[in-house]
Amino acid sequence: MAYDFSNLTAYVIDANSFSRQILRGLLGAVGIRHEAAKEMADAEAALAEMAHFPPDLILTDINLPGMSGVDLIRAVRHLEDEEKRYTPIIVCTAYTERERVMEYRDAGAHEVLNKPISVQTLYDHLVSVIEAPRSFVYTPVFTGPDRRRRLEGPDGAERRGAKAPQD
Repeated sequence: MAYDFSNLTAYVIDANSFSRQILRGLLGAVGIRHEAAKEMADAEAALAEMAHFPPDLILTDINLPGMSGVDLIRAVRHLEDEEKRYTPIIVCTAYTERERVMEYRDAGAHEVLNKPISVQTLYDHLVSVIEAPRSFVYTPVFTGPDRRRRLEGPDGAERRGAKAPQD
């Protein structure tokens, strides 16, 4: 099924202006109107803008001046306004080592994309956010989309609420 993203608004947050232009172009290629994708160079600007014009989607790099992308994700996940708190956040970064991806996930990111990003990869991840939404979890140490992606463990048994297999 093809999706119409023409009514979505997005923030593109990256310290590098060339990267912002590329990401904005990718959003245009998947159907988000050019004028509906706002570019920002830092997290503080995004949070300030979000107070007045919340986006439907946030694409952010991690290496930002001042507040990091991870801190931005945490800040969004702790906003009082639930609608804003649930905003899908996709991290766009070249730093995709396992430990870092886990850090982004643990901060509350929905998806992580490895730069350089293709139009198809971006589209697939947007579709994933739509077709496989994860419930939000609120705990003292984590707020964000459920970090578990699969219902089954490595042995095929149900992981959520199931008893451990008996030998």
